[in-house]
Amino acid sequence: MRKNITNELPDKPSELLELALSDLEKVERSPRYEVSMNTWHRPTKGGVCEVCMAGAVMAKTIKTDRFEQFTDEDFETDAKKKLIALNDFREGSLDIGLKTLGIDHPRFLASEIDVTGYHDDPKEFKKDMRAVIKALKGEGL
Repeated sequence: MRKNITNELPDKPSELLELALSDLEKVERSPRYEVSMNTWHRPTKGGVCEVCMAGAVMAKTIKTDRFEQFTDEDFETDAKKKLIALNDFREGSLDIGLKTLGIDHPRFLASEIDVTGYHDDPKEFKKDMRAVIKALKGEGL
């Protein structure tokens, strides 16, 4: 398990997602990373590190070593919950993501939202993530 890095990750779900989108765009621009939504943070034999959206946070905000493999299990409880919630949100599961963070689901917030798969259309995926952020912000989250 890594050191406690909770203070590096926002508590508000909308801010956490904004950070994740920013980090995802950073890894998209880097030849050292490849986006693979089925992989947390895994180096390949070719020297490229595969990351999902939460893995992008591991790589850019948490600054994990790109030559080492990491999953949510490698982080202390609060950070682990935030990384898992990011995975839930990217799949459109707002209710599960909020529950993972210990946040009661607001009455007027959809439980799920349709999210285009990243590998189907990265631009649409990010547009859908921005819609999730907007929905969360609308509830003060």
